[in-house]
Amino acid sequence: MRTRKQLSKHWLLTAVAVGLAVSSMAACSEGADDDSDRPTAAEYRQAVELTRSCVEDAGFSVGPIAEAPDGISLQFSIDTPEGAEADVDAAYSACEEEHLLEVATAYLGGRHLTGEAREQAMQELVDCLENAGITGLSVAETDSRVFVRAIMDYGEDSPEASAGLLCMDRYRDVWPPGDANNP
Repeated sequence: MRTRKQLSKHWLLTAVAVGLAVSSMAACSEGADDDSDRPTAAEYRQAVELTRSCVEDAGFSVGPIAEAPDGISLQFSIDTPEGAEADVDAAYSACEEEHLLEVATAYLGGRHLTGEAREQAMQELVDCLENAGITGLSVAETDSRVFVRAIMDYGEDSPEASAGLLCMDRYRDVWPPGDANNP
């Protein structure tokens, strides 16, 4: 079965990967042009379901759709037979391109926090990282790469890095869309 780490790779590349869930965080960017063209949570979920079905139709066993650890997106697992990683990646990429990418980008792309909501979420992110054992980061920092470097200093496979990356996923909306942590 694919690991969360492998799914996260896709998620970072696509702004969802196999994500699905509605953020409990309110106060999205007030600078958004017009939310009338933005997909609804139901449309986003349907796109994830179509992607999952597409991967299954390609011959791979898939798990149920579930909320991702970030609390914002949805995900599902794909059983990956040994030696078939490239085939799974190709099938997922094709299905994602056909059913999910455009919807996920539009749905999740307008979720950037601003003002007081951003300040509160930034403090929660720093607190989350400190609880994971990653210290020395400031709410005043505006570059997500500084946070990622601090997390990776603990080693990619360390418990601190795993917990820290989950914090980054959960609070990615503190950075503007297009940022490395909020593609």
